[in-house]
Formats: sequence, structure tokens, C-alpha cells
Amino acid sequence: MKVRNGIEVFIRDVPDSKFKELKMRFEIDGECLCELVSILQDIPSYSNWNYKCVNARHLNRVSNFESFNYYLFDFPWPFDDRELITHTTMQQDSVSRVIKLRNKGLNSHPDIPDDDGNTRVMDHINAWVITPLEGKIQIEYLLRSAPGGHVSAWVYNKAIDLGPIKTMEALKEVVKSGKYRDRKLDWVLH
Repeated sequence: MKVRNGIEVFIRDVPDSKFKELKMRFEIDGECLCELVSILQDIPSYSNWNYKCVNARHLNRVSNFESFNYYLFDFPWPFDDRELITHTTMQQDSVSRVIKLRNKGLNSHPDIPDDDGNTRVMDHINAWVITPLEGKIQIEYLLRSAPGGHVSAWVYNKAIDLGPIKTMEALKEVVKSGKYRDRKLDWVLH
């Protein structure tokens, strides 16, 4: 484990995979779960705070708890950019108020051409566990992904925490900015 800017970072091996798994845990000030859910569901804003994300959009919003989304990430030369299509689900425990948000990578979606010059990341799962505490919110983030294309496991594993740490630092700044502070979502228990 290492800690950077208040973010605990854990990396471990995954059985039957060359690529490691990442878990992060940190707290943010505040009590309003609506604020954090609003940020995470504002998919087009991801290009403002998600590291190397240059395009993000909803493909299909099924409900407040389910959507299909598209993300494009700028990868360094000599690699192709990476695109990710996800099926996103969210649930909230009615007693603890803990929110679980899960993004699973998909092979395809009718709105995205199969060969658009980017490398599609299909083996991908990330999950958020958002837990209300007294005056704070704890965030746990889990990432298990294979970058697709010709990225060696050694290179990927060496830098597995670079993008996620920068993303979480930027997320903290979005929360501090107050842009989403007054958002009310009648389907999120406060």
C-alpha cells in the first residue's frame, strides 16, 4: 500500500491474468451523496477530470440506475487511443445508504462502429463504493482492466496507478469547486 494526497492505493495480482488489479480508498468532506452521484453520472464532464479522457458521452440512459456510456482515452505514442463502452449500474442500500456503482466493459454497442481506428478495451470492470460517514464520504474505487492492443503487462502494471491517482485528485477538486453541491436527486437517499 502507498498513500498519495490522502489516497490509499493497493495493487494486487489477479488469478489467471497478467494484469494487476487496483483499489483506492479516500475520504472527501461533505455529506451529500447527491453531489458525488451527480458528478459520476455527468458523463460528458469526464473529459474535464478523468485522466486522459478526451471524449465521454451517454449512449443510452435506461434509468437513473442504469446507462450505457462511451469513453475515449488519449494513449501515448506509439499506442492507439483506447475506447471503452460500458454498461453502468447503480444501487443504494436503503439502511446504510451505501451506493455501489459498477461499470462493465462491453464488446460493442449499435451506436459505435466496430472499426473506428481506436483500440477497444473490452476486458474492464470498475466499481465505486460510496459510504456516508459523519461529515465525510468514503470512496472506494476498484479497477480491473486489460488495456487491449499491444501493451505489455509489464508496462501496464508499472503505471497502473498513474491515471487513477490523477483522476481521483481531480475528482476531489471537482467536489471542492462546489459546482454540484446543490444538486438534489430524489432517487438518492441522503
